[in-house]
Amino acid sequence: MVRRFVRVECVCGVRLPSCLKGMKAAGLNPKNAEDRQRYAEDTYHEWVRDMSEQVRSFNPDYNIFYNKGHVGRVDKPVLDNYTYAAFESLPGGLGDTWISRYR
Repeated sequence: MVRRFVRVECVCGVRLPSCLKGMKAAGLNPKNAEDRQRYAEDTYHEWVRDMSEQVRSFNPDYNIFYNKGHVGRVDKPVLDNYTYAAFESLPGGLGDTWISRYR
């Protein structure tokens, strides 16, 4: 079973072959679901690092938080790029809050 932590696997087609080229350069198999997921996560990590570098080039004191709906396992390698964490608990019934999920 493939556990998806990045919502979109990166497998471009003939029109935009950059993902396939990147996967092959990294020694990954585009036909393998785990390799596609790994490449998607690696690409996300690279993007976070690059974006953080760009933001800090304007002002190293800017606060940075990447709000993508959930900060979890896939974000651990790039947590040093976050300057703060945001917690949100929307009403959804007793027991359906972030507090109950993280006890």
